Amino acid sequence: MRQVSHTTIGAVLLCSLRLGWSADSGSTDWTQDAIPLLNSVGKAAVVAFVNAVPGNDGNMEVAYLRDFKWVDLAGDGRAELVMITATGPCCASVVIYRRKPSGKSGRDILRNVGLDLNTGIRDLDGDGKSELIVRQDVDALDGYRGIQPAALWSAIYRLRSDKYVDASRDFASFYDAEVLPKLERRIVEARERCPRTLRASPPMRAGTPNANWRSWKWRRIRLSASWEGTQRRG
Repeated sequence: MRQVSHTTIGAVLLCSLRLGWSADSGSTDWTQDAIPLLNSVGKAAVVAFVNAVPGNDGNMEVAYLRDFKWVDLAGDGRAELVMITATGPCCASVVIYRRKPSGKSGRDILRNVGLDLNTGIRDLDGDGKSELIVRQDVDALDGYRGIQPAALWSAIYRLRSDKYVDASRDFASFYDAEVLPKLERRIVEARERCPRTLRASPPMRAGTPNANWRSWKWRRIRLSASWEGTQRRG
């Protein structure tokens, strides 16, 4: 008897989900048990699935899909499709498709951000729900840069009121433990290569709690300034 591969079974399962969009039913197909099979399919099958979503224009191309992963983000036993899409070098987005308990479909789009699907999906506060650790431009200085180099910052998104929102300020301990110490070292290294005017500001102490949001944003601005100086010198 010929053995059927997981990829084939996953493709059939994904096809059944695609057909189910029109009826807006079959929520059992989105169970956590199906995740390994769904992750075994190719990009073409995922794009065909997305193009069948009610309300989509059906014009997504395989080339636009950089990566994808099916995962239980909400910790409720339901699978969500997380995709990294890009139509060019400066237009990346994170797109999430999920089946709501009502059976209706839902979509969230986080524009102009990047996400590592292997390390950027984590339960940071132990509540059983995964947050998204994305990389986005430090836009406080001069806004959108197009395809020009830009300083990046780690932002945290979480599901709140049925929508993924920026909740970075809720995770100060994550920044103190995992982000700021690395940035402190990089800022010191960059300051050594910067003009003397940028070296004049006193160094920050690693591990200092984020007492207020304005101070936290000022750290972002200083990081970008150091990075800009490095680029000018390079």
